[in-house]
This record gives sequence, structure tokens and C-alpha cells, in this order.
Amino acid sequence: MPAPMDVDYTVLGERALTGADGRQRDCWLVETESGKPGSGNFQRFWIDKASRVVVKEEDVFNGMYRSKILLAAPATIEFPLPPAPPAKG
Repeated sequence: MPAPMDVDYTVLGERALTGADGRQRDCWLVETESGKPGSGNFQRFWIDKASRVVVKEEDVFNGMYRSKILLAAPATIEFPLPPAPPAKG
């Protein structure tokens, strides 16, 4: 596989999505161009503002379309981070 690369994302706006569980999620809508510049290929993501979880994705690459959605799976932290060190004062 090629080496990872830095990618710029554009915030297109805000959207409200209603999940299969009936819960409304306020989301940021962000997009990036993928593949060769000007090719029309893109990746678009709906990111839940509260949980910062990607709840929907749409891709167009080489004329093919793909969509992914997050089912009503709980978005919890399974392995909590250690407590932050005390603030120095």
C-alpha cells in the first residue's frame, strides 16, 4: 500500500440526521476530494457533533457510489483513558 498522506477536509455545513433508533443527531458535514484532483471523486462524512462519531459516509470513486451508515450501536468508550495529570498551579 502507498504511504499515508495528509488530507484537507472542507466543512460544507451542518445537517440533522434521524437514525434508525429515531434519535436525531446534529452533525457536521465534511468532504474531501479523493484520487486525482479534479477527478470528481470525493468522500463525504456526517460527524455527530455531540459524540464526534462518523454516523454516515458517502463516497464516489471511479464512477462508483458507496454509502455507509452507523446502525444504532452505542458509541461508548470501552477502554477509558487514564485520568489527566493534575493541573500545575
